[in-house]
Amino acid sequence: MIGLFHEPVSKGKDRVTVIHYKPERLSAAQKGAIILIENEALPKAEACPGKSAVLYLNPQTKELWYEYEDRPPTQEELLTEISRKLTTLIDVMKGK
Repeated sequence: MIGLFHEPVSKGKDRVTVIHYKPERLSAAQKGAIILIENEALPKAEACPGKSAVLYLNPQTKELWYEYEDRPPTQEELLTEISRKLTTLIDVMKGK
């Protein structure tokens, strides 16, 4: 089982703030604040460059989904983009 701490965003839509993989270790008060789901019910996020996956849930139905929000590029993404542009520039200068 997985415990999901969450905060309301709108009716039927809560943002998951913490995913707890050992909910049996939580206090009684903490257990009252989580929604329990089966491990298999947690969806996998897609890798989208320039986006962060944010997990949401419907607290009544326990439906889970991701929404993708813009984020600044990582250093690795910036270096990849610069490398790609340099390669293109070198190819143009060589006359390819």
